[in-house]
Amino acid sequence: MLETNFNFRLAECEAKITNGLRSFYEAGKALCEIRDKQLYKSTGYGTFEDYCQVKWRFTRNYAKRLIDAYSIVNELEETFKME
Repeated sequence: MLETNFNFRLAECEAKITNGLRSFYEAGKALCEIRDKQLYKSTGYGTFEDYCQVKWRFTRNYAKRLIDAYSIVNELEETFKME
């Protein structure tokens, strides 16, 4: 019975990790598109940094880390698909 509870809890934790990884990837991807296409300007923000700070309360560095993480995952996916 105890092992069943541990396995269930492990599955719950792993699902949260999977969702979290997917979330950071999707957030980084969206921020990358917003930055690269300057979509933030359509709502009156002068800079991407202003957009991140006001809209999401992200620092520039945090937004950059999300975008960098998304880019790294993309590169890894492309690398491993080629092999």
